Amino acid sequence: YAYMASSGPDGMQVLDITDPAHPHEIAHVSGYGGGQIVVIGNRAYLHNGGIVYVVDISDPLHPQPLNSWLPENAPNTFAVVGNYIYFMVRGDTSNPIYSLD
Repeated sequence: YAYMASSGPDGMQVLDITDPAHPHEIAHVSGYGGGQIVVIGNRAYLHNGGIVYVVDISDPLHPQPLNSWLPENAPNTFAVVGNYIYFMVRGDTSNPIYSLD
């Protein structure tokens, strides 16, 4: 499967890429768009310029929103390492670190 997100409110699309020449959408999560998406295991993390959303993708046909964060300072980017999510604002590494547990 491939997971894609738009930078607007169109949400996240789940694509079946069994036949790479003919990918097709099999699921959609509205309103959880993001310019940046990271997939780790059964989770997709979407960043839309402020809010970071977590979506359970253990069943690709039925992705389920799990959680969201709105850090105090809107991050430009984020990283997920182990059970933590790190936010960064243009070189400022003092932004919050959140546990994903």
